[in-house]
Order: sequence, then C-alpha cells, then structure tokens
Amino acid sequence: MSVKFLGNMIAEVAILKRLSREHHWFDYLIDEELGEIPIGSLVKVPFRGSDQLGIVTGVKKSSPAGKLKSVAAVIINNFLDNRQLRLAKKISRHNGVSLGQTLNLFTPVRPNRRWQPPAPPKKSKRKQTGSKWLFTYYDGDNRLRHLQKLAAKVIGRGQQALILSPDMEHLRWLKKSFAKAQEWHSDLTPTQQQAVWSAIRSGQVLVILATRSGLFLPFANLGGILIDDSESENYKQSDQNPRYDGLEVAGWLQDIWHCSLGLFSVAPRLEDWERGKKKTWRIMNLGRADSGRILLIDQKNKPPSERFITSELTNAMVNCLSRGQKVFLYYNRRGSNTGVMCHDCGRMARCLDCGKTLVWHQDLGKLLCHTCNIKYSLPLPCPSCHGSNLHYLGSGLADMEKKLRTIFTHQKILRLDSDTNVDFLTLASFDIVLGTAQAWPLLNIHKFALVAVLSLESELTVPDFRAVEYTWARLRWLLGNSHGEVCIQTYNVDMEWLVFLTKDPPAFFNYVLTERRQFSWPPYTNLLRLSIKQFNQGQALKAAQQLVSPLQAKVRAGRGELVGPYPDYHLKERGKFVYHLLIKYPKTFNVEALWGDLPTDVIIDRHPRYVLS
Repeated sequence: MSVKFLGNMIAEVAILKRLSREHHWFDYLIDEELGEIPIGSLVKVPFRGSDQLGIVTGVKKSSPAGKLKSVAAVIINNFLDNRQLRLAKKISRHNGVSLGQTLNLFTPVRPNRRWQPPAPPKKSKRKQTGSKWLFTYYDGDNRLRHLQKLAAKVIGRGQQALILSPDMEHLRWLKKSFAKAQEWHSDLTPTQQQAVWSAIRSGQVLVILATRSGLFLPFANLGGILIDDSESENYKQSDQNPRYDGLEVAGWLQDIWHCSLGLFSVAPRLEDWERGKKKTWRIMNLGRADSGRILLIDQKNKPPSERFITSELTNAMVNCLSRGQKVFLYYNRRGSNTGVMCHDCGRMARCLDCGKTLVWHQDLGKLLCHTCNIKYSLPLPCPSCHGSNLHYLGSGLADMEKKLRTIFTHQKILRLDSDTNVDFLTLASFDIVLGTAQAWPLLNIHKFALVAVLSLESELTVPDFRAVEYTWARLRWLLGNSHGEVCIQTYNVDMEWLVFLTKDPPAFFNYVLTERRQFSWPPYTNLLRLSIKQFNQGQALKAAQQLVSPLQAKVRAGRGELVGPYPDYHLKERGKFVYHLLIKYPKTFNVEALWGDLPTDVIIDRHPRYVLS
C-alpha cells in the first residue's frame, strides 16, 4: 500500500555506495524549503547513521514506506542528464548490480567549494540517424587515416567524437594524431578531471580520447563513437562490479544518442563479426594481408641452445640488423624463471593467496606472484620434505635477455615489461627490443623490420574454448602493426588455424564456427558465469552447489543449460577459493529474471571472456 505525504514530494535516491543488487533506490521526503529537485540532481541524504551522496532517479507523490527521512541537502541540480541515467539503469539491470554502484561510474568527480560544474547546454534539435560500422584492417597506418577521417566528419557537423583506446600507452600514441583532442583517463589528477569533465559537459571539447571510462562522460552533443583495437580484452571490466563489456555499453550509448558507431579491429571478436553481418551493421575491409611476410619456424628437434632463439631466427635478425633496422621480440613471460620446484619431492612454489605458480625474479632475489604482487623468499628448506635442491623451470623475459646478450654482443638490447619503466614516446636508442604485450605500443611508434614471437605455445596455456581465437587475434595485431617480416616459433607448425593469419577474418571465423556450433558456444548461445568466493574451500563449494536447485528449473524452462559447479582454473584468488557455475542460454531467455534467486555475494559476469578463470 502506498502512503501519500501531504504537501511533500518524494525523491527516489540511488545511494552512491556498494549495496546489494536489489537496493536500487530509497525514498526520501523533499521538504518544502528545498523546492523542486530535478531528476539527476546530486543530493545528500541520511543513510544508515551517516550522510551519504546520492542521485535523484525519480520523483513521485507516494511511497510504500510508512515513515520517511528527508533529503538533507541539494549539492547540485541536474548533475547527471537523462541520457546518463538511462544508460546507468541499463547497465545496472543487465549486470545485476545496484543502480547506486553503477552510478559511481558516472560520477568520478564530485562538486566541492572550489569547483562547481557548469550547467548542461540546451539540447540540440539536430536529428541524426546512427550508422554502425565494423572496420577490419591489416595496415595500422591505413586504419589511423580512417580514424582521423571519420572523426573529422563528426566535428565538421559541430558534434563531439569519442575515440576509445584500450590502454594508456595506445592513447598517448593516438594523441600525436589528434593534437586538439582532450584526454580522459584515470591518470588525470582530480583537478584535471574536473576541468575536462566541465569542458565536455559544456560542449567546448569536440574530440575526446579516452579509455573505456570515457563512455560515462557528460556529453553535450555526441555525434560519433570510434573504438580502436576493439578486440582488446581491456574493454571488458572483469575485476569488479559492474562487469560490463565496453563494446556492448558503446552500442547502448549509440542507441541513446542516435550517433554513429565504428569498431576498428585487425581481428574482430567473433561475436562482433556475426553482429556485423546483420542489416543494421556495415562491414568494410581497409586492406588485404600480405602472406609473404610470415615465416613459421619449427622448434621441434632443436638443440637446447636453440630452445628459444633458433638458428633461423638468429639469421633473420642478423640480416635485419646488418641493414641498420630494428628488431622486436615478443615473449609474454616476466621474470627470470617461470617456476621453482623442489627437486626432491616435486613441490612447486605457489602463492599462498591465489595458489598460482610463483615466478623467480633474480634481480629482486625474490619469488613474485604476478597476480597478487606479493614477494616470497626461496622455499629453503622445502616446507614439504625439508630438502634443499631447487630446480628452476622455464625461461622468463629477464633470462631471455641474458641469452640474447651472449649472441648479440654489440647491439643495444632493451627489455620492456611491467618491471621496467620507460617512456615509449621518447625511446629511440636501441637495436633489439625484447618485450611482453605491454611493449606492443612501440610497434605503433617505431618501425620494426622484423617482429618475432619466441614461443607460440606460451600463448595457449589456458584451456579455454576461446584460446585459439585470442591467440589468432594477438598474432593478427602483431602482423597488422609491424612494418616488415614476422617470425613465429612453434613446436606445431601444422596447427590448422595458422594458415588463416594472412587471410581475411571470415576464413578464420568459418573454421571456428564449425566447432562452436557443435558444442553450443557463442555466437550460437549466450554465456552467464556465476562465481562464489570463500576463504574456506568446502564452504565455497557448498554455496555453489546450493545455487543449482533454484536455478536449474528456470534455466531448463528457458531451453538453457547449467554447467557446474566447477573450480576456477587457478582455484584461488586473493586468498579465497573460487567456484563457478556456467549457464548457456538462448537470446529468447530473460536471464535477468535469475537475479532474484542469487545471494548478494554471487558475482555475475555476462559474456565472460574466459570460462575457466
């Protein structure tokens, strides 16, 4: 039963805190002295013993609650506009997260005595119809020219263009081609964020270069969204709620603004490619591959001295360096050795918090967990057998650097990973770069005549159904952003999918779709992964098992399939044991109807990048 409060309107306020997914808003009285409070206003309200900030998401005349507290103060009217609220509500519903927690994405800056945001501009009366494009490319320079051309079209109409970058280094490189663009990312200081936020809201800025958080900015007149390297996993937020897909959110934002949307990718995600085949999308190929640039090197039957640097690769490097050209070697393994094992009992050194294998960093004299960033001393004596014989397994990037220096004694060799701190834009004095994926932006900045993948198998370590697709995408990126020959070392040169590296994406996708259809994987089904994390393994498993019964009937009725529970591939994460349930469901199934059956500590991840971890 709703109760009317005479003389007072009631505000629905989403509290900007992490709350249970069912707590979208709370009702508060609007006292007469506050006057009318527009929807989207930032207010202060009493909540659980203290004053908290919240966003007004609705105003009404009655409430089912019998006794209400009053709004304490209005911080600023119209802090968020209707479009931002629509997008926030969509993200909240879609990902099973409270509206207040989702709205935190839209409020990275808060008003204070020193800063008050400008009033929003008047809405543009310009009618526009948004087109959707998927651009595939094989030449990074050609892709950049199209990015510039499309951005110029948008600002030529007096509208704002949002250009998304997958990471900071890539964004800094793009800034060289968009000198007048305004940057938006987490590295800005609070004062800088306030200034940029205000300039975008007032319409003073027409080109915005941003990471995925740019999707939640207060645009004045958004005319186009351009997403570079759209296949990048960085567009998916996987480590905290809401676990949204940036490309999916960009699609919703495009629908809200009726603006244009363009995805640029050397290796589009399979789901994006299938979506691009619909009538509402257009696909354009910006160039063909050059099959003569790839050299596959078979590592089988090589002597130990050529385990990672084969004679074929050495010869290719010598030829390149003799011409005064640069070489880039890719190996995605930090540290000196990828593991340490007791030679007496076989016990592996693992992180106590997440259970992952620890990596030996000789320069630190420590074992390091690359997930938790925790340092450990060498396990001497062995905790299991008290032995003292340690065996160092696998070569990391630091060890590879040592081996490389014994071969190329007169060349300038640079190691680049998260353990080194180098400014990519000013880097020039080197002959050979040995790096992880973190060094890839260098390929956009400098022209390398030779790019080599030292170990293809190291890219296929997680047994996930998307492992081949992701590896194909990484290799395609290297090919598309290099300027010369590409060498790939592997123990299995006969892997069928390798022949598709130099073919257009449809050839690879047709190959993959056969298996996807057979085992009912995306794009033939949708995925929802539910996760439980507990410090006690038995309790984690029990909590996951208890989810099966209330979910099974609904999933089956919707012609879906429930798999699990099963342990995470790494079993633990930050000290907690992790178990998953996977739900495969058709597009006709309303998966959001399951949210009410889930305890508050269950983590919801729609369209997870990985199933096992």
